[in-house]
Amino acid sequence: MKSIGISLLFALLSGSVQAQSVLGTPVGQWTSFYSYNEVTDMVEDGTTFYVGTLSGFYTYNRNNGDIEAFNKISGMANPGVARLSHDITTGITVIGYQNSNIDLFKNNTFFNIPSLFLSQVSGNKDINDIVCKSGFAYIATGKGLIVVNLSRKEIRETVVFYDNNTEQRILGAAVSGNTIYVTTSNGVYRSALDNPSFIYYGNWDKIDNGIYTRIISQGDKLYLLNDTEIAVYEANTLRPFYTHTRSIANIYPLSGNRIGFSDYTSNSTIPDNAYMLDASGQPADSIPQRKIVKVIESAGQVYVGEYKTGLRRKNGQEYTTYVPNAITDYQAADVYAYNGDFAVAHGGHRDNLNPIYNTSIYTIFKDNMFYNLSWVSNNYNFIDFVRIIRDRKTGTYYSTAFRGGVSEMSAELSPREYRDVFEPRKGDPSGDIYTYGLALDSRDNLWVVNYGTDRLLKVKTPDGNWYSSSIIINPLTSGQPASLQGLVGDIVIDKSDNMWLVPFGTGGLIVYNANGTVDNNSDDFYKVLQAGKGKGNLPSNNVQCVAVDKNDNVWIGTDIGIAVYSCGYDIKQNCDADIPVIQNDDFPGYLFQEISITALAVDGANRKWVGTNTGLWLVSEDGRQTIHQFTTDNSPLPSNNIRRINIDPMTGDVYIATDMGLVRYKGTATDGRESMEKPLEIYPNPVPSGFGGMIAINGLTENADVRIVDMNGQLVFRTTANGGQAVWDGRDYLGKRAQSGVYIVMVRSKDGVEKANGKIIFRE
Repeated sequence: MKSIGISLLFALLSGSVQAQSVLGTPVGQWTSFYSYNEVTDMVEDGTTFYVGTLSGFYTYNRNNGDIEAFNKISGMANPGVARLSHDITTGITVIGYQNSNIDLFKNNTFFNIPSLFLSQVSGNKDINDIVCKSGFAYIATGKGLIVVNLSRKEIRETVVFYDNNTEQRILGAAVSGNTIYVTTSNGVYRSALDNPSFIYYGNWDKIDNGIYTRIISQGDKLYLLNDTEIAVYEANTLRPFYTHTRSIANIYPLSGNRIGFSDYTSNSTIPDNAYMLDASGQPADSIPQRKIVKVIESAGQVYVGEYKTGLRRKNGQEYTTYVPNAITDYQAADVYAYNGDFAVAHGGHRDNLNPIYNTSIYTIFKDNMFYNLSWVSNNYNFIDFVRIIRDRKTGTYYSTAFRGGVSEMSAELSPREYRDVFEPRKGDPSGDIYTYGLALDSRDNLWVVNYGTDRLLKVKTPDGNWYSSSIIINPLTSGQPASLQGLVGDIVIDKSDNMWLVPFGTGGLIVYNANGTVDNNSDDFYKVLQAGKGKGNLPSNNVQCVAVDKNDNVWIGTDIGIAVYSCGYDIKQNCDADIPVIQNDDFPGYLFQEISITALAVDGANRKWVGTNTGLWLVSEDGRQTIHQFTTDNSPLPSNNIRRINIDPMTGDVYIATDMGLVRYKGTATDGRESMEKPLEIYPNPVPSGFGGMIAINGLTENADVRIVDMNGQLVFRTTANGGQAVWDGRDYLGKRAQSGVYIVMVRSKDGVEKANGKIIFRE
């Protein structure tokens, strides 16, 4: 092996150890950025509240104020909590998920019972209700009543109900004394908990033929819900109790033998108002228009679980909120990330391109704090934010609302909005403004897609003036592609300021260039690439995403695969895209053939991150080698439906937005620096005893040569940087872990001109 002089080693050791905080998480590790605001259920044990949300789960200790957040990375089986119940006997909280998985939670630890989730049975497996009693959990599901022995953490039995040989769904469950009651799709049944024939539904008593979606126990009474009507069961008699004017979402017990319920507003699937009824069925109080899922009265105080703002304590008209410090909404449509800071746009749209009415706006993470912007204008509701970027020269963020316009947030977090510069969507009688993609060109002009209009691009110059592009969509003639009807989403700008515009639907791909003169449309040029030889040779006209790589190639994701446009920046030439062919076993095939590509991104090593509806891929520079494939089964991804991929070029962090929340993966590649950062950024450093992850050496020039030697000058490891970062697993060429001590890092730029050195300390 090669060695270096001892005198040089001592010279290298004179510097300080550098472990740049911006590197944060070790390479290969995941971080979640879930919202904990969207409460789906909550319970309490007298001291601690257990709160389930769409993205995760958290606890709040009323005595000491501690709030602890949990998610898939910290042990949960899944996101998407459906129902909760707490057992006083064992201290276990039972978590039922929307995908039918089950967790048992105690002492910040999760134990998974996946039997229902993994079962291959057909039909409905939803978890509709959970009730706990004396160490057992009774779980109402679409496949029967599952009884879990909580002490042994195992399923004791499953009671399946039938009607004319057809399985019946269990909609609700409640325990009163030693009797359990269940509501099914065929009526209401009851059984003694110690019934020796408990497992056979035929030995249960049927007490009513009605269909009730919820049932709760309050004192010696039971309350049952059927749409707008609440019934009460006492003294073996079921009778009407209260009729509401709207559909009721949930009923729950309150103090003083009262009950509460939350209703739906019209055409909504989210609970809204909460009402309290006294023991005679008379309205006693209400909490209007707060999207309340549930109310708990405990120790003389009122706690509400709200769908948009988490757990809150009500004191008159004032509210105190108890939620983890996190992003404000689980929906992440886009992310901008740079040097450890990032921003998330919360929103989206329906498949038919109508709004989803998300008012969460966006979240900015800066200096280790989350700043949530929840409202833009006092006189106009900007909703469904879909894209966000930052002008790194000024620190200003720009974000587009699918409906509303553009929001601007200065480096000092001072907001401003732009609306009047945009045109309303064609054919919309409301006159609403719609915007979508946005990007900065090489001259710092901000380009914005004015969705659904004749002039689909607007541009803001650095001096603050706005102009329209020359792409005039109308008048249309028969035979023109759908891409020229103004329904354009994203915009990606390459190094020559060519703008790649992604239409919705089957319009192909528009490429446009303003020729550097935003105020002169006469010299503009655009064309449309579509499927077919001589037309662009795309795999499909349904283009869904675009990314420009470091070799100036344009990667185009469609609903049936990927094409690569390698024709240079002269868009006026006639040139077709290539559809890469790869070898699959013994058979050649197109790259991601017949797979819907939903997101594309390029990392510092020019590798391609590919999002689909079936998971996430990292492939080599040319796409021919799969480096990683992540799904919900082998990673903390909350969903396989990837919406957007964004990469922090300085840290290598890969942000993955899914339909169930946002996660971050610490990648192995960063952008190469113009010159070596000194001292080098090395993390973790010192390396803890027993550390089995990857050690990152960041701040390098592109594809630099990296060598690691021991104190004797013996070469331990050598590699080439992935862009601006090298990684080492802490092992030598024989696969042995490095012994405790000091190791020297020597870096040389690929042209041999620039050098940098550092050191890594391994603890015993």
